[in-house]
Amino acid sequence: MCEARIASLFTHLQTYSDADFDASWVNLTPSELDSLAAILIRDLTANLNGNAIALYLNALRHGSTDLLPSFSFRRFLFPSIHLPVNFPQVKPPRFGDGDKLKWTSDRQDNLKSPDWGIAIGRFYSFQMTNDQ
Repeated sequence: MCEARIASLFTHLQTYSDADFDASWVNLTPSELDSLAAILIRDLTANLNGNAIALYLNALRHGSTDLLPSFSFRRFLFPSIHLPVNFPQVKPPRFGDGDKLKWTSDRQDNLKSPDWGIAIGRFYSFQMTNDQ
């Protein structure tokens, strides 16, 4: 019975479509499908609570499986893009996120075929001082 439910999950993932996601547009690979199913099962397992289990069990015992409450997943919280409040004052970056950049070099061979890129973020590290 569990294998049939897992197979049903895979089928549902392969054909799922709503305003935020359409499986027919992304062409899920078998490994992506496996990983996605594993992540969803892990997330469901991590978010189980006694109230939800009791509601499901009560519905099953009273034969009302078509009226099972829907399990609500938590929203994923993405890390803030802002610096911490106590972050030291730093000069603003020379380039903003999304700026197109051309790398320059003193070498003659780089002048013939310059390298291009897009700024995608910043990295701050510790500054070493003479007394460290």
